[in-house]
Amino acid sequence: MNSSTIEIYEYNLPLVAPLHLGKNVLTNRSGLIIKIGHDERKAGYGDIAPLPGFNPESIAEAREAAIRWADYALELMKSNEDLDDEEVLRSLTATPSVLFGAECAALGLAYAAGATFTDGLFSKTRRYVSVNGYINGPIKSAIKKAQFLRDNGYIAAKIKVGRQSIKKDAEMVHEVLGIVGDRVELRLDANRAWRYNDAIAFARAVEGVRVAYIEEPLADSSRLEQFAGESGMPVALDESIAEGLYQEDFLQNKTWARAVILKPTLLGGTRTAEDWASEAVECGLKPVVSSCFESGVGLIALAHLAAIITEEDIPAGLDTYEWLAEDLLERRFQAHNGRLDLAELDECAASIRLDRMECIYRA
Repeated sequence: MNSSTIEIYEYNLPLVAPLHLGKNVLTNRSGLIIKIGHDERKAGYGDIAPLPGFNPESIAEAREAAIRWADYALELMKSNEDLDDEEVLRSLTATPSVLFGAECAALGLAYAAGATFTDGLFSKTRRYVSVNGYINGPIKSAIKKAQFLRDNGYIAAKIKVGRQSIKKDAEMVHEVLGIVGDRVELRLDANRAWRYNDAIAFARAVEGVRVAYIEEPLADSSRLEQFAGESGMPVALDESIAEGLYQEDFLQNKTWARAVILKPTLLGGTRTAEDWASEAVECGLKPVVSSCFESGVGLIALAHLAAIITEEDIPAGLDTYEWLAEDLLERRFQAHNGRLDLAELDECAASIRLDRMECIYRA
């Protein structure tokens, strides 16, 4: 490894439509790719894509942190030290998206070089990962996507709520249920959109609908337990996980929760996500790996992560790929019967086009 090079590329990918994320509206997805290795096939790649409004670091701050890490990593490689060592990566905890990208690149290099993994990101625990279909309003779009998921073998769907009136959100949920029936598990995601009374009103409006859980319905997360008790609706923790990173036994006694949403770009790498997944399982919660609208490079790493954190095939939130009008991969992947094939994903990963990006660092 001591003769390897490190390169950092910057990308800016257009989206198929404006993406509304809280107070932010994105029309493109910006990020960085770390490459460690000499050629395209014997190299490791990591995606750094801080999500505006959610990550603590901006893309400019991520760029600076990635370059600092690359300078440091080159010195480590000269000493034959492992780049994926936890101590080595600890300097990136303040920039979780960079930690995720650097970790994936280091692990990817070892995998490409022929390392045998008994555990970890590329252990090949399972070949297939089910995908949680992504349904977004308005209602016409939701209906069309629900029909697609029903007809193409998906077993779970996540409906975004909290962006229109409670009445319209409830109508959308009922319409989707009427299309998918019992074939598809329904998950809802409000991204902390509602005040308490509004969330209760929504729960009443969809009463009787079979819902696996709703992610973060409240602007005031301290009242989630109260909401779960009063509404009877199962809750999943998303933003709360990032806020609870440094709180010991954060998931203990949260018997009112049903699942935890794990986003390594926000949490700081796959190891951190694995730790959260282990704690979640111990507490009786389902760990659900989910994306932050990363490029195809990042989504492939997340699919591998979803395959290793549990033996159970828990549908992962990786249906954001369709939002990218363009990608860094020459060969784009797709789900078949609602599942991703990791072998196919690895073949697609080999088609990365570095010439579509601007190189901002090489050493």
